[in-house]
Amino acid sequence: GTKYRDGKVTIETLNQYQVMYFVEMDIVEITGTFIEADKKVAVFCGDWFAGIPLGGTADHVLEQVLPVENMGTAFPLVPAPHRLKGEYYRIVSSADGNTISITGQTPVTLNAGEFMEHNLPVNTYRVLTSTAGVNVYHFAKSWSHYDGAPEGGDPSMTYIPPVQQWMSQHLYSAMQCDSETGTFVHSAAIIIDKDYVS
Repeated sequence: GTKYRDGKVTIETLNQYQVMYFVEMDIVEITGTFIEADKKVAVFCGDWFAGIPLGGTADHVLEQVLPVENMGTAFPLVPAPHRLKGEYYRIVSSADGNTISITGQTPVTLNAGEFMEHNLPVNTYRVLTSTAGVNVYHFAKSWSHYDGAPEGGDPSMTYIPPVQQWMSQHLYSAMQCDSETGTFVHSAAIIIDKDYVS
């Protein structure tokens, strides 16, 4: 493959259903890479063997990237069910001078393509707001960071939809799977604006 360095622009032509991969090499960070196309494309990000943080158990993580025009400015940061050691969040900015505010934290200003990470302590709930669009990803920590607790598990990555995209109807789906060590536990986190609580 071709090697690209920071700041380098590449132009490629793809036909229908062709795929192009960008892979980090030598611990080079590609979070915040801008991708523009003259026709509709789908973009996915992730890692084929992520330990979160490094050194823990690892697994495949993958999420679709929301287009810049659909990014939001308000997000709930909530703990994942059955996880006991807190959560990681990665916030990616779409614009220069974007001020990111998280409940109880000092605001941070990011430029387009820059990102920040936030470590959410266990059983903590916060709200993130920004002055321009951001993508927010939640990472559940690897099993080995649970001090052997049975509620631990492999890492996972979840795109957090902004409040601006919340809807009143959702269809929940979970697979029936058995493993050699037992049945998987399925959970759902349902978040509601406090203005709608009766």
